[in-house]
Order: sequence, then structure tokens, then C-alpha cells
Amino acid sequence: MRSIDTARNTLLVATALFVFLLSGCGAKPAETPDEGSAELPELPAIGGAQDVWNFPFGFGDDRDTVRAALGDPDDTVVEPVAAMENGPRVEEWHYPGVEIDFYVDPEQDLEYVLSVIVTSSEIELRGGLFVGMDLADAILILGDPEPGTGSATVYFYLNTSIILESEGGTVTRITLSRALP
Repeated sequence: MRSIDTARNTLLVATALFVFLLSGCGAKPAETPDEGSAELPELPAIGGAQDVWNFPFGFGDDRDTVRAALGDPDDTVVEPVAAMENGPRVEEWHYPGVEIDFYVDPEQDLEYVLSVIVTSSEIELRGGLFVGMDLADAILILGDPEPGTGSATVYFYLNTSIILESEGGTVTRITLSRALP
């Protein structure tokens, strides 16, 4: 009986020692920086246009949904996608500082937001992107762009893209677009 008690006590001491070692041997926890020396938070990874989207509608929404959210556009432009009379088309709706492009195919009874083009500094996107910011700061937010994309800074994602146009190192236009089905 005594050997069972000794074995049990040895096992308890060994377990306690093991837990003590794992917990840092009684060392003081690392000090947290005081408020004056706080580091900037790490920016979340951008995985597509949906991560910076700041509109009350989405890529899958139709013209009625956008009209309900933003009202009637100031101007519209319709461009056929193909040479067919009643075939698919792209409709551009112009609002102050933003253009919304719709893909519309009446034969398929299909319509959805294709892209949103922001041209006003008054429209800030999530993640801190806005027209008028330094292109270098936008690249810090979005990461390395696709190589060899010409004058625009382009980011391709699985189903979306973000295109930054700039002049003199300042972002002048931000396009958020989806892939065609």
C-alpha cells in the first residue's frame, strides 16, 4: 500500500513540476507597452474588393436595389456588349463621385452590379482607401500589386479586382469590379 502512495505522490510532484515548467517557471509576464508607446494595429489582409466595399448594395444586386439605396442616377450610358439588338449590355449609372456599371442581359433575365468606380475623395472605402491618398499608402494597405499592369495599379483576386489609377503618386480613381460569370 505504501508503494502505491509513494508512486501516486511521485506522479503528482512530477505533474506539478511539468505544469510549472510549461507555464514559464514562475517568470514575470511580459510587460505590456503603456498607451503612449502603443504600436499600430496590424492591417487585415485584403482578399478582394468585398473587403474594402462600403456601399449599401453588393455585386449581386440589380438596378432596383441600387436605385433604392442611392436614388435615381444623374446620368446613364448604355453600351451593348455584343452586336445583337436585344443582347447583353453594360449600363453605366453616374452619381456624384461614383459610377456604377451593371451587366444586363434581357434574354437571360440577368442583371447585376459589375463594377463601382470611385472618383471622389468624399467616398472612403473600408481599410482606409480613398481617392486623393498617396499611391504608396494604398499599396501599403493592399499589398504588392500584379506585376506589369501598365499605368494602373491592379490587384486580381479570385472573383474580383481592385484597380487604382493615379497621377503624380496620388490615387485619382478606384475601381472595384467582379469577374464575369
